[in-house]
Amino acid sequence: MGYVDTWSRIANDNLAKQVSTSWGAPEDQMPLSIIQAENAIFMQMAAQGQTVYAASGDNGAYDDGTTLSVDDPAAQPYMVGTGGTRLYTVSPGGAWSAEVASVKSGGGISALWPIPSYQQGLISAASKGSTTMRNVPDVALNCDIGYATFLQGVWINVGGTSACAPSWAAFTALVNEARAQAHLPPLGFANPALYAIARNATHYAQDFHDITSGSNKYYPAVPGYDDATGLGTLIGTNLLTDLASPSLPLPTPSNLIGNPGFEQGASDPSPWQVSSPSIIADSPQEPPHSGQWDAWLGGHTQPQTDTLEQLVTFPTYVAGMPAFSFFLHIDTQQHTNQVVDTLTVQFIDPSTGRVVWSLPTYSNRNARPGYMYVRSLFRTTAFSGKTLLLRLTARQTTNVPTNFVVDDFSLTITH
Repeated sequence: MGYVDTWSRIANDNLAKQVSTSWGAPEDQMPLSIIQAENAIFMQMAAQGQTVYAASGDNGAYDDGTTLSVDDPAAQPYMVGTGGTRLYTVSPGGAWSAEVASVKSGGGISALWPIPSYQQGLISAASKGSTTMRNVPDVALNCDIGYATFLQGVWINVGGTSACAPSWAAFTALVNEARAQAHLPPLGFANPALYAIARNATHYAQDFHDITSGSNKYYPAVPGYDDATGLGTLIGTNLLTDLASPSLPLPTPSNLIGNPGFEQGASDPSPWQVSSPSIIADSPQEPPHSGQWDAWLGGHTQPQTDTLEQLVTFPTYVAGMPAFSFFLHIDTQQHTNQVVDTLTVQFIDPSTGRVVWSLPTYSNRNARPGYMYVRSLFRTTAFSGKTLLLRLTARQTTNVPTNFVVDDFSLTITH
């Protein structure tokens, strides 16, 4: 597990905003437990604004040597897989002339991961790619003409897609430098931005060399995306300008929670279901975080349980990390250090009643002035395409009230 521990350390330290790996193994030869552990880490890195590149392998379409297969971690959905090309210049060391797909360039169709939303609608029949499963690579760079590398006191020639991943990471360091100068956050997980650019014909032509000839022994290079060279190779200055722009065309996260601030009022709490109509309140005794309305659970003069819930449907494929948040205020008349009254926040499988994810329990002991901001990231893809029940349950066990007031819910997919 040293390999996973290394990734975990990079994620938890959260110091490097662009990272690359030239290590990989055939997806069909990697233990599923390792792949799943990687995925949770890469989701965390995406949410933190870290950009990660992985070489797609040097065996072309046959990553395991004999069958059509792809490389892990390049095939991970939160990874930018980097393939390879053969570069031609007008003269030795001169300007760009042409590129073709390298026969070495790892690429193809994942056997594990559904197609991410950023790739949907861009896979042509001519490419032999999949419209239902993750395609690899995402981008490419010259891999056949070596890179001069200074190692242990001598210059050596390094090639393969193992040189492409760090080159893309180095380019991203320049992007992040430009973004910092423009007072913008780091680029973060790059695929949503790169594919958004590809959907704009003008920007795509300006920012990428679209590789349309050659193959990786099975998948041909075709106009647009393909499983040999991805979106193509960068036109550095132009792509940097677009990626460092405040108007970078990133998808706008949409809130999966309906009526998140209860501003439809007590007469129409939908899609929330409430155990009592009085839960949706506009009382000055418990003012909202924002707007006019909030949800006030508890606060009774006798033992009682209040519930607030709604069904939430996750996208068929979560191309990012689900981020859940809300504002919570707790006050109490309990004068005890014991946990007496509680609030639980859970996501439940409505077909089985099984709790699939839960926040830590809040209680009268957490009472304090003002609202606290509660935020959590889902480190899982298990919710993709699922409809789950978001349920808040407030339990008051004595005649002494504790008030749990919630407002301004948000559940978005971060990139």
